[in-house]
Amino acid sequence: MNAKKFISLLALVCSLGVMACVGNNDSSSSKKASSSSPVVSTPAPSTSSSLTSSSINNDDIYDSVKYVREELGEGEVAIIKGVVVKHNYTGQSTPYITGFWLADKTGSIYIYGEKVAKSVEVGNTVVVKGAKAYYIPQNDQGAAASVNYKGMLQLTLPEILENDHLTTGTPSTSAITFTTVKDILEIPLTEDITGQIFCVKGRWSKVTPADFTNYYLNDLNRVDSIMAYTQSNGKDYSWTDSYDGKTVEMFIIVSLGKPGVGAWRMCPVSFIDDNVQVSAQEEANYAAERLLNEFADTYNTETTVTFAKEDEFLVGSNRTISSSSNQITVNNGETENSVVISASELGKITIEASVTFDGATGTATKEIEIVEKPKVPATPIAEVKEMEDGSEVTIKAVVAKVTYKGSMTPQGLFLADETGTIVLRCEDNKLDLIADIKDGNKVVVKGTVAHYVKNAGHASNAGYSGDLQLTNPEIIDVDTNVHEIPSTSYTESSISEIMNTLPSTNLSSAMFVVRAKVVKNQNTYATSYNLAEVDGGAASLPLYSQNSGNDFKWLDEYAGQEVTIIVAIQNLNLKASGSHWRGLPIKVITE
Repeated sequence: MNAKKFISLLALVCSLGVMACVGNNDSSSSKKASSSSPVVSTPAPSTSSSLTSSSINNDDIYDSVKYVREELGEGEVAIIKGVVVKHNYTGQSTPYITGFWLADKTGSIYIYGEKVAKSVEVGNTVVVKGAKAYYIPQNDQGAAASVNYKGMLQLTLPEILENDHLTTGTPSTSAITFTTVKDILEIPLTEDITGQIFCVKGRWSKVTPADFTNYYLNDLNRVDSIMAYTQSNGKDYSWTDSYDGKTVEMFIIVSLGKPGVGAWRMCPVSFIDDNVQVSAQEEANYAAERLLNEFADTYNTETTVTFAKEDEFLVGSNRTISSSSNQITVNNGETENSVVISASELGKITIEASVTFDGATGTATKEIEIVEKPKVPATPIAEVKEMEDGSEVTIKAVVAKVTYKGSMTPQGLFLADETGTIVLRCEDNKLDLIADIKDGNKVVVKGTVAHYVKNAGHASNAGYSGDLQLTNPEIIDVDTNVHEIPSTSYTESSISEIMNTLPSTNLSSAMFVVRAKVVKNQNTYATSYNLAEVDGGAASLPLYSQNSGNDFKWLDEYAGQEVTIIVAIQNLNLKASGSHWRGLPIKVITE
C-alpha cells in the first residue's frame, strides 16, 4: 500500500471539500443512486443470494451505505461498492487484521471478516456482499440495553465480488463530515454514527499508564476528548506515535460507542496536517468558555465560586467575570477571583467571562437561573440503612467523595449526613446526573435501597447480605458550595478491627477515621494503594479502584507516611474463602 499517496490524496479531498461538505450530501434514502444511465435488468442485490461479479455491470444496482444504515433490516444481505479506508486489528500480544471500513459516496461501514479483510488493501475499490448486523462487546451489553445503544454497524459473512487491486481510491467528500471532537461527543449513542468518517482538528495524545497504551484526540477547546478504541492494548496505533503532543488535522472513524461511559470511541485514519496553528484569539475564546464551565446552570442558595486568575493552559492569561446584576458580587485577588451569587431574587442572570491572552481578549456569556429551593422531606441515613430493599427514600447529604468507574467516569457518590453514610450508585444510563457534582457539594437525592451481591453462593456461605447502596437515583437539588463532612457521620476504628470484622456484620457504606500507613504499590500492570496497620500488625485495607489507582493519586504525597485518615468501606471483595473489605479514601486529617 502506498500510504503516503493515500494520505496526500485524502488531504486533497479535505482541502477541496471543506466548504462544500457538512456530512452526507446525498439526501435520498432510496436504495439506488439516481443516474441518467440506462436501467440494467438484474435482480435486487439485497434479496439475491446468487449474484456474482459477472452479473455486476452498473453502479446503480449497488446498495448504498446510507440505505443499509437507514432502511435495511438486520440479517438482510447488501452489496456495496466502495473504497477501502482503513483496516481494523485485534490481538493483544500481536495485532492482526480482523476487518476494514468501506466508504461509498453516502458514508462508511465496517466489514467484519479476517480472511476477506486480509485480501484487500487501503485504496482498493471493491464490491462487497454481506449481511447487516450490529456488534456490542460482551461486557457492554447490559449498559447498551440501558441506554438503547444499537451497537457497531457492520456487514458480516462478507464476500469480495470485485476488486480493482489499485491503491489510489479515496473516499468521496460526501462521505466525510467536517466537524469538531466536541460536536461528535454531543451526538447521543442512540444515533447510529458508527463507521462514519470525520475530519477534525485537535491535539493528539499518547498515554501509557501501565502495560497498555491509550490514544486520545483532544478538542482544541482543551476540554473534550475522544479515545481511540483498541483491542490490541494500543499496539495497532503505534504508527501515530510521532504525532504525540502535536496539534493536528486528521481523519477519524467513529468505530463504536462505550455505553458504560456514554461516549464514542474512534479509529485514527490518517493525519492531514501536524502543525495546526491556534491563534491567541482562538485560545482566549476557548478559555472564556472554560471559565463559564465552572458555573452551574442554576442556583438556589448563596454560593461562592472561586477560580484561578490564570487559565491552567495559558501562561500569562487573566480571567475575570462581570455581570450587571445586583445579585452578583465579584472579588478580585492576587491569584484567585471569587464570585458571590445571591439567591435572594428568582429569575435569570447573565454573567460574562473575559480572558486576555497574548494581546487578545476572548469573551463568552452564560445565563444562570436563580430558582426556589425545593422543600423536600428527607430521611436520615441511619434510618435508611434499616429499611428493606426496594424502599424508596429521599436523603439530604454532603458528598464525601465522588466514586469512579473505568476511564475516570463518575459512577457514584459516597454520601454523609449527621447520622451516617451510604453509597449512591448510578446505573449506566444515569451517569450524566452526577457528571458535574463535586466533593463537598450538598445534594438532595431520591433513590431505592438495595444490596448488591456479585455471587449469591459465596454471599450465602459468608452470611453476607450484599453491598449496601442507593440505586436508580434522581437528583432533586445540588448546592455547589463546599461543605464539611459531618463529624458524626464516622466513628473511630483501626485497620485490624475493620479487616477482622466478619461479612455477617455488614460494614459496606460505613465510614471510619483510622490511624494508618499509606502504602503505594506499583508494578508493570497497575498502581494500587493500601492502608496498613501502624502498630506492627499485618492488617492492611486495600483501596478499591477501577482506574488502576488513578482516582487515588492524591494520596501520593502521603505514600509511606502514617496519617489520620477518613476511610469508607466501599464493598466486600467476595470470594469462596478469604473475603475481605475494600476501602475508599476520603480525606487525610493529619499527617
